[in-house]
Amino acid sequence: MLETLLKNTYTPIEWEGYAPYDKLPPRAPLKQHKIVAVDPKLLDRYAGRYEIPPNVVLTVRREGDYLSLQEKDEPKQDLVPESDRDFFSTASDDQVTFQADRDGHVWQMVLHVDGKDIAARRVE
Repeated sequence: MLETLLKNTYTPIEWEGYAPYDKLPPRAPLKQHKIVAVDPKLLDRYAGRYEIPPNVVLTVRREGDYLSLQEKDEPKQDLVPESDRDFFSTASDDQVTFQADRDGHVWQMVLHVDGKDIAARRVE
């Protein structure tokens, strides 16, 4: 960009701390998951809104035989079932685990992102 936009041919790109896209190391492949069939009624129970304090609200929707996860106006992510309560994103390494009480009421989901577990309580 320095050369193209600013006609700057004298600043080595390495000084700026950037690596040219063709010299970046290859991205690690996404973990391989096994997709399982889940009862649609169970997917309906997971649909709702979940909050990460203080004010991040995530919306989970049923999309046929899988779920989607969306934060505000961000693009939604598809969540595909790996077990009755564990789901994975088809677009990233993100994973989600839903937690229910003894009566089967889903009260929380846990996001597994970048090696961290982030709890999101159900708000509706």
